Amino acid sequence: MEQGIKVMIVDDNLIDQMITAHVLKATYTLVEIMVMDNVDSALAYFEKNQDDPNAMPSLIFLDLDMPGLNGFGFL
Repeated sequence: MEQGIKVMIVDDNLIDQMITAHVLKATYTLVEIMVMDNVDSALAYFEKNQDDPNAMPSLIFLDLDMPGLNGFGFL
C-alpha cells in the first residue's frame, strides 16, 4: 500500500474501528484514517465531498453486517 493515502473505516463496532485504525497506523505511518460509525454518515461524507477528488479515500474497510442500511446497501 502506498504511503500518504486516505482510508475510510465504516463499522458500527467501536472495538473493530479501534483495532483496524491501530493496525493501519502501526503499519503505514502517513495514512489518514476516517472513521464512520454507520453507512449514512459515510454516504453523507461522499455527497458533501463529491466535487473534491482529494477528499476521496483510496481504500474503504466496510462492515457488511450493520443495523439499518448495511454494507451491502452501501455498495
